[in-house]
Amino acid sequence: GVVGYNDPQLLMKCLDHVFETVGDQIPVVVYDDASWASNVRAIKQREEFRQLLDTPESVQMQGYSVERRLKAMLPRLSVIEAPVNRGSAYGRNQLWAWAERHHYARMATIDMDIKVHPGWLSTLNAVMDGHANCGLATFTYANDHGGRFPTVVDGHDLRVAETTSMCWLVRIAMLDACLGPDHVWGMDARMEVFSHDSEFSQRVRRC
Repeated sequence: GVVGYNDPQLLMKCLDHVFETVGDQIPVVVYDDASWASNVRAIKQREEFRQLLDTPESVQMQGYSVERRLKAMLPRLSVIEAPVNRGSAYGRNQLWAWAERHHYARMATIDMDIKVHPGWLSTLNAVMDGHANCGLATFTYANDHGGRFPTVVDGHDLRVAETTSMCWLVRIAMLDACLGPDHVWGMDARMEVFSHDSEFSQRVRRC
């Protein structure tokens, strides 16, 4: 799942990397957080976008052909459209709820400014396969300079207390077992940005 807001060029690049690395059988879901950008609206309205592909407005964006990329993506791409902007934590909760409704045991979520590389998803799944009690797996990020969030080194250090939500693989069943304050399911979207990352990852670790 991808959490997106505006910036269709960045979203297109993210989707391009995702579709190139996850294989042909894995569905991809975009949570659009009430974007106003026209290209994001076009992605949400797939039938409308198929018509747009036949018009002169189907142009190149920073070297990425909208027509070529999205024609390949459309059969595997689902979009959750938020009526109002609720933030990334709420968006992740909606993606996890989608996975639960469709009976998926796990779901990977990334921010749209993350570039994933071949093997990223299989590596996270391997970590979770090897640790039955692992509810959340993630990576160290290439631009991590020792900031606020310690992250899971190569997906194998399970001792980390908290991590940023830029790229997570979550075990869906764990969400029911790790309710937050006031019985919050998933991330607590009432909290400030980054605070909900810390609170959720620490809660998962305690579970």
